[in-house]
Amino acid sequence: AFCHYVPPLYRAQCRFEIFQNVMLKIGESPSTPAASDSRRGRGPLSRHMLLLKSKNLNDEIAAKLKRKWQIGSGGSNGVRPFSGLKVKLTARPVKGAPDAMLDIQVDSFDAQYSLEYLEELLAGHRRLRLAESTQIHEDTIQNLRKEKDKLAADLAQVQADIIAFETKHNLDFGQRKKESDTEHLADILQKHRELSTQHAILESQFPFFKKADAATLRDILDLTIFSAGNSQNGAKRNPAKGVGWSEIPAWRANEAAIIRIEAEYRYMRRICQPAHPKMLVLKEKIDKAKRELDISAELTRKRLLARREALRMQKGALLKAAQKIETNLVLAAADRAFYENLKVKAEHLKGLHDTVFSRIIDSSTANRDKYFSRLVEGPYKLGAPVWPVKWKFVMLGIFGAAGVGAGLILLLFFRRVRLYAFEEIELSLNIPCLAGVPKFRSRQIGHSPLFINEQPKSSFISEAYRTLRLAVEQRLAANAGQGTGQTILLSSPGPGEGKTFSSLNLANVFAWGCARKVLLIDGDFRRAGLRKAFPDAPAKGLLDCLTKDEVNWADCIAGNIAPGLDYLPGGNSDGEQAPELLQSDQFREIMQQLKEHYQIIIIDSAPANYVVDTILLSNQADATVLVAKSGKTSPETMRHAISRLASANVIGFMLNGITSASRKYSAYGPSGRGYHANKSYYYPNYDYSSHY
Repeated sequence: AFCHYVPPLYRAQCRFEIFQNVMLKIGESPSTPAASDSRRGRGPLSRHMLLLKSKNLNDEIAAKLKRKWQIGSGGSNGVRPFSGLKVKLTARPVKGAPDAMLDIQVDSFDAQYSLEYLEELLAGHRRLRLAESTQIHEDTIQNLRKEKDKLAADLAQVQADIIAFETKHNLDFGQRKKESDTEHLADILQKHRELSTQHAILESQFPFFKKADAATLRDILDLTIFSAGNSQNGAKRNPAKGVGWSEIPAWRANEAAIIRIEAEYRYMRRICQPAHPKMLVLKEKIDKAKRELDISAELTRKRLLARREALRMQKGALLKAAQKIETNLVLAAADRAFYENLKVKAEHLKGLHDTVFSRIIDSSTANRDKYFSRLVEGPYKLGAPVWPVKWKFVMLGIFGAAGVGAGLILLLFFRRVRLYAFEEIELSLNIPCLAGVPKFRSRQIGHSPLFINEQPKSSFISEAYRTLRLAVEQRLAANAGQGTGQTILLSSPGPGEGKTFSSLNLANVFAWGCARKVLLIDGDFRRAGLRKAFPDAPAKGLLDCLTKDEVNWADCIAGNIAPGLDYLPGGNSDGEQAPELLQSDQFREIMQQLKEHYQIIIIDSAPANYVVDTILLSNQADATVLVAKSGKTSPETMRHAISRLASANVIGFMLNGITSASRKYSAYGPSGRGYHANKSYYYPNYDYSSHY
């Protein structure tokens, strides 16, 4: 239907090739769009696609064609183009072709209109391209000229700086001064190294000066003076001559005198005693010569210390002089580097100036159109419409409908799984599921209220209610042996969940037991469900026994509605008085009498979430069983019913309407909408939603 009613689109197309003029790349500024595209590796195509799709160009073409086509009666396809005509423009690079080739397509509701639009688009693109190229060319020339003027000014300034520097600094004198300072610095450093060597030698010998004798100190001093003389004059010198030390001959005279006097003393010792006056005179001369020799040694030691200090001071003076000369050399080198930098800068600016001047000349002589273009194919129009493609829309509809349907199915399924997951009830409230009854079609049930008697006792429905009976008996086993019957109340969160059906069949299954009398009481006083199932039962019932003293409960019993099963109707009295009557002592007495007469009493009550009758009946029951229906009863309503029956002995719940899917996925039946209050469900005068 969509393809039938939507107007089709007709296409005109062409294949267009465009590439840049290599000659104009010389004058192209780095800020131009084409240069930016080239740096990003996209070529000129992206720029031209933007030009083709520009709003100004397309609005101009649409206005021009509108004036032309409104003169005629319509298009070539019988469609008036300007009664809502729209154009779809597509421009994309050709796959597998060079980067300079484009496919251009124009789609509209008229084939001739699409062709004319495409032709106007190509012509308009050429006009815009030429205008843009001309503007870019003029801007480039202007920028190049400004750049040339700036470079010329910078070059002139640098050349002026070079001339000023050469005028201020005498370069030849500076060069000679630099060489002289370099030689002087080398001499000073050489002397500093020699003095450092002498100072280091004295420092190493100084610990031995105090223990050395005069001869050792003399030799040390001779070696020191000798090394100093050699370092200064560059030739060997006699350490005993020309050094300025007058104590050296005195040392030798004292040493010779000591040797001579000691020899004489030893000779006289052989002929004279030590106390002889001559011996004493010789002894005194020896001591005097030794004292003078010690004094000369002490003077020599002090002179060595003074020489060490002098060497240290001279080293420091030489080092300062070297640092001063080095500073002067560094300043000279900085000036030289500045001069060389000026010369390099001048050469660089001259090269830039020549390059820009060449670009200006090349750009002035080049063609203004910076692109070459040609049509490879077309333009031409296609005869058949290109949109809508029917088979694509059909497939889209099929898959779309299937996808939406599958999504709704999954959504409903997972909603059912979460909405009717009664495992939460079992885990959070510790209320077990006593039994599950499978779902039956209405034609399988028939019209018999006790249809379970029509089924084989080995059927699934029979086994389900036997399972419920067994679960109830096991939980009532603690009260066995008291001599009275057991009362079991069946209720549900809302109506229509199968509590009456379950009460009737559970009572029937209990009646299957041997020698056990079972009573079924209709406790739904607002809606006589069991009364409709047994129309031949007595008209009076339980409420009549509570309101009228002359009515006995035994007169209201419908006996043997099934083997071993009796039935007590609810009565004909007004159900509005039921809550007060169920709280009376007379009701408790009747229930006690019934327990003495029957072993099992099954009470079919009203929905627990809507009336208070069920709460009052549950107080007289030994066990309460809630009935839920798969796909209808939600865990929230079940939880609310359990909270309302907080004072009752709720032993569990049973689940009606279980399907194979609900058993397989642990969900309780298909999704249902839950119970909504309906006044006609019971008597039309009662609204149970207020009790919910």
